[in-house]
Amino acid sequence: MADPSAILSSWAKQGAVTTAKKTADSVRAALKAWQFPSGVAYDVYLQGSYRNDTNIRGDSDVDVVAELHSTFHHNVAELPVDQQRAFHAAFLNAAYSGSDFRRDVTAALAAYYGASGVDASGNKSITIKARDGYLPADLVPCTTYRHYSRFLEADQSSFVERIRLCTLDGTTVVNFPKRHYDNGCSKSDATGGEYKPTVRVFKNARTWMVENGGLQDGVAPSYFVECLLYNAPSALYVSDYTKSFPAITRSLQHASLDDMLCQNGVTKLFGSGNTQWSVTKAQTLLSSLESLTGRR
Repeated sequence: MADPSAILSSWAKQGAVTTAKKTADSVRAALKAWQFPSGVAYDVYLQGSYRNDTNIRGDSDVDVVAELHSTFHHNVAELPVDQQRAFHAAFLNAAYSGSDFRRDVTAALAAYYGASGVDASGNKSITIKARDGYLPADLVPCTTYRHYSRFLEADQSSFVERIRLCTLDGTTVVNFPKRHYDNGCSKSDATGGEYKPTVRVFKNARTWMVENGGLQDGVAPSYFVECLLYNAPSALYVSDYTKSFPAITRSLQHASLDDMLCQNGVTKLFGSGNTQWSVTKAQTLLSSLESLTGRR
């Protein structure tokens, strides 16, 4: 790397955001144009790197969430019997399900973009193909998920909100996009605003290594890179990337990876689950990044 300071500074810059917002607004308009059944209420919002300001140049697909909240899933069966009874007395079983919502969202997108512009075969998401002036989008239909720790009455309960994806095969996948976003903002505050630019540096470094044969493609998806960086000590995030990049890499290499959490602060980063990473792949990434710092 001829001029590491200049290169790392260029890697810290955010990719385009205007087209991502335009794409999300288009999806929002598509659903608004559809006649959903009476009483159906939902929110549409960005998630992923565009939502979290960690997108880099070359990122394409925009991740959009359509969250049904007039119907919600829950874990009430795990509560004591008396609290289960109180819950069922307060809430009736929903007539409109997550699968109904996915069906209607798919129909709304096909009506707006044309059947050829939409691919609904994905298990977790519906793909909206790229058009002039718009990025391709992966829309995730989901329902609100409430994880209750207590339920006495509707206004005397304790729960944490998540989202449950409306998958085609019925697999239960629960995510925390809002907690991921909120924790990223808190980490940014704790690092004087250096967290998100540094995440972009590491994502670009990963991409550079893949393009130059130093890392196999697919070893380090962007989401996992961001979660890994979330676990690095805040004190290491400084504006001089020639210092922070090798310091964070060394810190993570010597850290105990097994107990690390995703940026949502709830899910373990490493494991065999469908939203987890492997320790071996993380170690491969860190070794590649160490070799990159040695080329400076």
